[in-house]
Formats: sequence, C-alpha cells, structure tokens
Amino acid sequence: GVGYELAAPDEIVKGIPENIRVLILPYALAMSDAECAVIEKFVARGGLLIADHDPGVMSEHAQFRRKSPFLKIFGNFDRMHGKKNGKGYAAYLQNFISGANSRIQKGDASGIQYAMLRLLDKAGVRPLARVTDKSGNIAGTMVFQNGSDRYLTLLAQRSQPAAAVKKAAGAEGGASL
Repeated sequence: GVGYELAAPDEIVKGIPENIRVLILPYALAMSDAECAVIEKFVARGGLLIADHDPGVMSEHAQFRRKSPFLKIFGNFDRMHGKKNGKGYAAYLQNFISGANSRIQKGDASGIQYAMLRLLDKAGVRPLARVTDKSGNIAGTMVFQNGSDRYLTLLAQRSQPAAAVKKAAGAEGGASL
C-alpha cells in the first residue's frame, strides 16, 4: 500500500524534491559524483536512504572507485545496519531483501515486509492500510489515485510456474509466458 516513483540519474542530479522522504538505491553500484552529492544532502536535510549491495562503489562509467562516497553516510558495508546522519537516517541492508519477491509469492516474507515498514515509518511513510492474511502475512496491495480519491486494491497471486501458459511462436516456441 506504499506507492513509489522511479528516478533516473539525471533527475536525481537536478535535486531531490523536498516532499520526497525516502530514497531507495537497489543495487546502485555505479553512480556519478553529482548523484552522490545530491543524495548526501538529501540525507542531511532529513531524508531516509535505504541501500543494498555497496552503493556507489563505481563511477557512472563502471570504473571502480578507491572507496564509495557513501561510506561517510553508511559508515561501512560489512553488515546490515542503520546510522543517523544530520537530520536523516541511512539504512544499509546488505542482501537482506534479496529474493524478497519470490518469498512474497510463497507467503514467506513477512519478516522482510514488516522490517521494511518499520524503516519507512522512521520517515513518516505509512501505508494507506495494512492487509494481512489469516497467518499474518502481508497481502499484496496497490494504491491508485484519481484526483483526491485513493483506491486500495488487492493484487492477485501470480501463477505458479507449473501453471504457466505455453505458446509456440517462431524462435521462442515453447517459451513460458
């Protein structure tokens, strides 16, 4: 029930808008110095930065740096941890969320989901609603907005691989869809 927007590197370099409270860097190994500087200011002014897999260890041209500019924000990349920075907070998740999507599909990711909700709560970001099944697992939801109206929808469980539809179509004949 928490929405998100994707931001391209050139959008980040222009500056992160004041109304953005959380920035997630998923597998963001290669980043420019300009991106890193903007993100550092975002955290200092009160933003929540969440990253996995050693962010910024390479330049935008995929050349390894001697050290990541994010070491001053996170402290280190040797374990999962959080660190206060200025008015903000940085959470380094290492590989904590790796494979989360497949675990969600199996109904085995409630620990990851609740931990992420607690992190988002640090920035005052809360879902419109929490929907759980009878076992306490968080159900997949999506929020749609139309003007001032917001709609919470339940996401259907994806088909299991055995139930995949097969279709013969040229060179991709027999590919699972």
